[in-house]
Amino acid sequence: MTGFDCGLVETKATIHGPFVWSKSESCVFNQPEVLKRGIYLWTIPWKGKYLTNYVGMVYSQQGFKRRLKEHMRSYQNGLYRIYDSKEFSQGNVRIIWEGLWLPERKAHKEEYKKEFDSDYESKYKDRIEALLKVFKLFLVPIEMPDNYTRTTFQKFIRRIEDAMVFDMILKSNDVYELYDDTDIKMHKLRKNYQIKINLKNNEQIIGLSNEILC
Repeated sequence: MTGFDCGLVETKATIHGPFVWSKSESCVFNQPEVLKRGIYLWTIPWKGKYLTNYVGMVYSQQGFKRRLKEHMRSYQNGLYRIYDSKEFSQGNVRIIWEGLWLPERKAHKEEYKKEFDSDYESKYKDRIEALLKVFKLFLVPIEMPDNYTRTTFQKFIRRIEDAMVFDMILKSNDVYELYDDTDIKMHKLRKNYQIKINLKNNEQIIGLSNEILC
């Protein structure tokens, strides 16, 4: 047997951050953790702590750096939704661009893409930069156990990611209101727990427990 399918696995992880997208000492791309893999959170400052809008995972050896750069490009090329940065910083979701990746948008992707490209400089470029400045990023590196295959580790990370999302949205209405409503559909709430993770520095993330069953 390999991996966590043979009983409850206990693991630990430390939450690092907050970091930012922009060039500065706290830029996420300047951090040693960015070369690792695990879970990452996009948050906004909220009542002295941080409120989560999105949780993602990285299980490949390329680490957080590659995935986060992909996210930046996806904002810049119109693939992702764009929120009004001022409203978003206050915990309100007002969409100014719906993105291109949702099924109903994909059906007319070329038409929408032309619209985005023609308005990029005048309408979206500065708004994307402003939105990215609002985000505060956290990295949660998770080491791959020696006896895990890549597929097992992917399932391991996925369970932790899903459990962290539901841990927050079920405990905090503020997280529930701000969390990306398209991403939440990608996560699964499980009851057949196979992992117990202990998180260090969780207290700065609203609704996130120190210990989570996954």
